[in-house]
Amino acid sequence: MISVLALQLNLLPLAETTLAELSHLNDSFLPQYAHVLRLSGKGQRALETYLDYLGKYPQDLQVWLKLAQFMQAVQQDEAAATAFHKVLELDPDNLSAKQGLTELQNRN
Repeated sequence: MISVLALQLNLLPLAETTLAELSHLNDSFLPQYAHVLRLSGKGQRALETYLDYLGKYPQDLQVWLKLAQFMQAVQQDEAAATAFHKVLELDPDNLSAKQGLTELQNRN
């Protein structure tokens, strides 16, 4: 797939363009598109894309976790905590979410 090859070759603009087109055809590409936007320094668009996807598929634990980690990385601690808690609602034993919340508590 072109988007995978573009990412492997670190061709972010090509990956972004390809995933943008694919995400219009199939929502399953939205999380990958959000990730590429994040890597490209387009944080606000990445956030909007994650939220758009989660608005349609609120049970997608992995995407909630990616959103939480993204928010944690950009020091949006309240948003990160909210997303980590959502992960724990879906999977009470999720170690990544528990660890993320612990890191947030230790940071404050």
